Amino acid sequence: KTIITATAVLNLNTPAAQYYLRRILQNDGATFWTAGGISMDGGRLDNNGTFTANAATTLTCTGYNPSGIASDSDFNNAGTFLKQGTGMASFILTSGNVRFNNSGSVDVQAGIMSFSAGGSNSGAIQFTSGTSMTFNDSYTHSGTSVLTGAGTLNLNGGNQSFPAGAQVSAGVLNLGGASVSFATPKTFASVTFSAGTLTGAGDVTVTGTLNWTGTGIMGGSGKTIITATAVLNLNTPAAQ
Repeated sequence: KTIITATAVLNLNTPAAQYYLRRILQNDGATFWTAGGISMDGGRLDNNGTFTANAATTLTCTGYNPSGIASDSDFNNAGTFLKQGTGMASFILTSGNVRFNNSGSVDVQAGIMSFSAGGSNSGAIQFTSGTSMTFNDSYTHSGTSVLTGAGTLNLNGGNQSFPAGAQVSAGVLNLGGASVSFATPKTFASVTFSAGTLTGAGDVTVTGTLNWTGTGIMGGSGKTIITATAVLNLNTPAAQ
């Protein structure tokens, strides 16, 4: 195990570098990731301090296994993860998953944060106006999870089930292929529904515009409520 102590700093700042993690890296201090990719080669990253991803390009954290046999790894955030810069911070699947497990705080202040390899949230994920929070694969949202912001929330793939107690809000909600289930009522100003399913017992209230543009399916006992001043656009070409 390598430990960055409470007053120490780790800089990941070499352009085009690939940082191979073959053991546990525990950050109790401050880590700044501004360049290079992280490959989890049997290792794990535990953040208990502050971890800042800040770049105008894409920063990628990926699984890696030279044998070609899939091997899963974890980025565990119990501290504070800050996404800054106009680029993307992406946790993806290659020859192995890198699950992003959050029990602390994720603050997307600029750019895009993308989870494509699973994980879980029992803490708080916030995304400000002009930013995007994207889920491309199944993700576990607990009853204590907070997923809120004035930015865009993209639910593009896998299973995204929000149990009772989970807080969800967004400036724009994009349903782009995931199976989304709300156990309790949720309200959104703007929703685009292009693919996937919307289900669950919770009512979904739209106060602005719902654009139903693709092959999405609504089911479950919950109702989709378009308020008195809102608009529902059914604008799928060749629809029946």
